[in-house]
Amino acid sequence: MCSSIRPRRLVRAAVLGTCVAWFAAAAQAGTVETRTPFGRIEMVEEVRTRDPGEPPIMHVATEWTKLHLRWRSADGVMSVDVIDSGGIVQAAIEGADCSASTAYLQYSGVAGEHEIVDGVRTLLALLDKDCPRLPSGATYATTLADGAADFVAAEDGLRSRALILFRRPLTRCLPPPMNRLFPSDPFNPFPCR
Repeated sequence: MCSSIRPRRLVRAAVLGTCVAWFAAAAQAGTVETRTPFGRIEMVEEVRTRDPGEPPIMHVATEWTKLHLRWRSADGVMSVDVIDSGGIVQAAIEGADCSASTAYLQYSGVAGEHEIVDGVRTLLALLDKDCPRLPSGATYATTLADGAADFVAAEDGLRSRALILFRRPLTRCLPPPMNRLFPSDPFNPFPCR
């Protein structure tokens, strides 16, 4: 009778050990965000770690590091999110069931074309024109303009963190030429500098 109890204990211990190992591996996976405020604008460092037990998926990123600049209006209707993935800087604006986005932005003073602040202003103007349900979109543009000093400080913070985090120059990918239907190099379709 004693011999039949021992295998059960061993099985329980093995199952418990497997569960602990599985939960420990799962605890390493997930997304961690670190936030740094710059007045009205917040810089967010987002790091996504893949679960070691998760199978890799072809052509799908399961791990990444991104830097965000996030601004939200006081009433919560309008949001601006600038994202640097180390290769491309893009901006997304949402408000009252409307959204607009753009990519291939550049840090101010680095390359000179389509700078971040100009891209955000252009998107705000588009959203104000194309989104009739947005209550006083021009007011949000003014509110963001009032935080221009915060935006400059936030972009400087983003710039310095991007240099450390991505370990490459601040120049980012340019938009693909419009006259090219298919990229000449399918593994590097964007002309990155």
